[in-house]
Amino acid sequence: MIYKQDYNVRIPSAFYLEYWEGEHMMKLDMDFRDEFPILSYRAIRVWEPPFADEPIEDAKKREILANIIFYLNEVRKFKFEVDGGSSAESREYNSK
Repeated sequence: MIYKQDYNVRIPSAFYLEYWEGEHMMKLDMDFRDEFPILSYRAIRVWEPPFADEPIEDAKKREILANIIFYLNEVRKFKFEVDGGSSAESREYNSK
């Protein structure tokens, strides 16, 4: 898994996280109250204004997903599941 180091992830609420790259930010729904919150590839859709019109290509979405997985798994040590867009790509992290 390749991840980019010039990003930031914030969890301002039990209901979502914020992903930042420079001035670009997106909010992803993720319910941290669940025993195994689900991070969904499908939640990576659009940057917040004023960048909402910038398209996000599939490769970029995969990069964002990898960055968030790294942050949640390695930095925060959360238990969570990932819906990578297909059942073959779904995975559970930190389930020990």
